[in-house]
Amino acid sequence: MLRRASPILLLLAMLPFLLVMGFYSRFVLTPLVWIYPRWGRPLLNETMRFWGSSVLRMGVWICGVDVRTSGYTPEPSRSFLVISNHQSIIDIVVLVWLFRVGHIKFVMKKELEWGIPNISPATRTARFAFLDRKAGGVAAEAPLRALARAVREEGTGCVIFPEGTRSRDGNLRTFKAAGTAILCHELDLDVVVVTLDGTWHAAKPAQMLANLPGLRIRVHVSEPAPLERFRADPRTAVEQVRAEMEANLAEFRSGDEPPPARASRGSTRRYSFRQCPSTHSPPSTVRW
Repeated sequence: MLRRASPILLLLAMLPFLLVMGFYSRFVLTPLVWIYPRWGRPLLNETMRFWGSSVLRMGVWICGVDVRTSGYTPEPSRSFLVISNHQSIIDIVVLVWLFRVGHIKFVMKKELEWGIPNISPATRTARFAFLDRKAGGVAAEAPLRALARAVREEGTGCVIFPEGTRSRDGNLRTFKAAGTAILCHELDLDVVVVTLDGTWHAAKPAQMLANLPGLRIRVHVSEPAPLERFRADPRTAVEQVRAEMEANLAEFRSGDEPPPARASRGSTRRYSFRQCPSTHSPPSTVRW
């Protein structure tokens, strides 16, 4: 019974946290960013890293979410252009946690720019890119170039989802190369490919209520690669990225096993973030 109720407990735990963080962002950070951006923007980035990582920690501790990673471990001194598949809004907090040693900005859909308390103002102030998916590739140039300028000025990284929207069944959608091509021509960062799987089981509120307890998330991070091939032939390079993700998803699913059971009362088992055994890299423990 407690396991089934854990998403509600997570929501109750998050509400005061989000209210405090929202008040701090709106009335402290936002004025500071406009008055003295040299101090305000790094502090805003640090706050968003703390917010994302804290939400994922709560999911692990309260709902028993099982996050396992393999491949490259991001280094504090490096920023990247991250290309990732997209299955759920949970992907955002997973990626923020994964690249928590630095900072990443996101390419998001236009609908999220306004109307979401605390989130919309914070992402606008953080200079995320908001794309109108119905307007076509030409309309995306201005916000993506503005994002690239913000990344260069702040020394951060950024994330783009070539699918343009979430996959509802976990299978990769058609990849679009235009946005990636613009960012690769505007930035001078190494490219990292991230493959996520499992979050599509909790993409909608009803699915979160049913599937978040014990949700199993698998993540593989590729080794950093130069972006020259994306500049030379972005369409072919993006298709190669899609093929790499397909192979990673197939590997994740070939070793599927039942989700871990929630620890019973008195058990010493604790849920944690782990580096899972994989043909990509040797297993090791992920530490906070």
